[in-house]
Amino acid sequence: MIGTIDHNQGCIYRIAVHPDYRRRGVGKTLVEAMEQRFQQRKVSQVWVAGDEHNKVAMPLYEAMGYGANQIMSAFQTLSILSKA
Repeated sequence: MIGTIDHNQGCIYRIAVHPDYRRRGVGKTLVEAMEQRFQQRKVSQVWVAGDEHNKVAMPLYEAMGYGANQIMSAFQTLSILSKA
């Protein structure tokens, strides 16, 4: 689980659950734990980063009440270039 807080707004970037443990509530427990941390830090709004790496988790976020207005879509793929 990767999340950040910036300017009093929380963002959930990544969640990863091994395929053998999916559909057992592990992802929901992780998101709930992150939400609790956000509440402790008095975060005013929570966003979910939606991109190709997070597609499989989108139904989980939707089932937990995250609507389209809380999902940030990544329109540009970022890459890191190394200089030789």
